Amino acid sequence: MVTLETELADAIGDTIISGFVVTANAPADMKVDVATGDALMAAGRFTPAGIELTIPTADPADDRIDIICIADDGVIEGPTENASLKGSPAGTPAPPAVRADT
Repeated sequence: MVTLETELADAIGDTIISGFVVTANAPADMKVDVATGDALMAAGRFTPAGIELTIPTADPADDRIDIICIADDGVIEGPTENASLKGSPAGTPAPPAVRADT
């Protein structure tokens, strides 16, 4: 079965099967909760437990788009764990340009 899943991931690319819903903490602070999920990736199938991630301090004037991802080892990462996932503040922000292997 593992070989079939690896071949499927190679054919369709890395994909989230279910879960990984991201919600802001209440009351609002610079943390988000990422729910448990199931992902199929070339590196394998992962079902990491939910996690709370700290988001770097916001810019006082401009918005920023950050990325939350699942690394090749199945660990959920945000911009605090991987600086390349942190966007740049701007009047019209865009997500950071990250490589597929980042």
